[in-house]
Amino acid sequence: MELTEAVSIATSSLWAHKLRSVLTLIGVVIGVTSVIAVVSLINGANQYVATRVFRLGADVFGLSKQPSIVTNVDDWLEFQKRKRITFEDFEAVRDLCQSCKEVGAALGGRVEAKSGVNSLKDTNLRAWTPQMAELYDVDLVAGRPGLSPKNVKALEGEAGLKVFSVPDTTCHFLCMNQKKPPFDNKLVRQAVNYAIPIQAILPNVLFGYGTQMKSPVPNLTPTYLGDYSPYKHDIAKAKALMKEAGMDRAPIPVDLAIRVGWPTHEQASVWLQRELEQIGFKVNIVKETDATFRQLATKGDHQLSIEAWQSWINDPFYHLTFLFNSKSKFTNLSAYSNPAVDKLIDENMHETNRDKRAAASRNIQKLVLDDAVWGLLWYENWTRVGTADLVGLEKRWDTFERYYSLKRT
Repeated sequence: MELTEAVSIATSSLWAHKLRSVLTLIGVVIGVTSVIAVVSLINGANQYVATRVFRLGADVFGLSKQPSIVTNVDDWLEFQKRKRITFEDFEAVRDLCQSCKEVGAALGGRVEAKSGVNSLKDTNLRAWTPQMAELYDVDLVAGRPGLSPKNVKALEGEAGLKVFSVPDTTCHFLCMNQKKPPFDNKLVRQAVNYAIPIQAILPNVLFGYGTQMKSPVPNLTPTYLGDYSPYKHDIAKAKALMKEAGMDRAPIPVDLAIRVGWPTHEQASVWLQRELEQIGFKVNIVKETDATFRQLATKGDHQLSIEAWQSWINDPFYHLTFLFNSKSKFTNLSAYSNPAVDKLIDENMHETNRDKRAAASRNIQKLVLDDAVWGLLWYENWTRVGTADLVGLEKRWDTFERYYSLKRT
């Protein structure tokens, strides 16, 4: 029988039994589809279990004093009789477990945080060793007000991790309220600027993740004037200015307000306290929650504080208007008022001549620096820590990062 004859007979048979042929074809399609669906579900379930069970992998196990979930009091009381797992136990497992690819430790709980005479109750504390990021499949770590530079520095060179850090427009400054003495005296404010130990703060507080502030306008903003400020650490000059201001007779009590949970501000305040006390201040560091700090700041109740500001639009007049125009009641936290500055801002905010606008911006910066409105601290780097295979993370001059192009290599 020839091939053409066989095909003809088969076609005739199918055509003569149309219903049976269609049902048979549907059955075959359903069967193949079912097999594919089952295989896909099994593979998907295997992958999910392998990577997402309790945010750990199927090849990861944990040791703890008690389970994460305790269903009754009797069990909880029984678990309390168990010995604590110590850091020495972690080190022993890490050093002796030859089959373990990674060994990490985590500690967490609600505690009372203390620093000197200050304390904060019911604080949620959590600590990880660097290996926990890989064990928990964490790709990118971010925080506010940024990761602690000290912690980031400790992760430099850590296998499998990469530090993302670029200069940014966030200004950190010592805010001196000009409605509260002695900061209504320009000589005192100038003395404070000469007392700031910025060359010690940069390596010991920022660990290289920041740049010295030399103007109230960020160094990434157009018209930045970085070569005008005369201020540098000079205790003798600061003492002379305090004497000229008539403030050298007795220690001047002053409250320095900072926010709890801002590690760079907390550490910098200690450096500032020591230097300011050398020139005649008696500094009391006051730690406040974010909500309390912001409420007191906007009401003008702070005498001296460490502030942070980032303008969402990278334009000098947008920045200067919020911070130094006397009409900006809730953002001009220094209560600064200079008619010459107000006039320059108002006349040049919408100026279309770029050269004229730029010259006006630089003149404003000179006036603000001469008046020592801020104690100049630093511009903060934008910093994140991620796995070494991440690329495409983008940070612009505003507050927000972009993840559109983020991917693994």
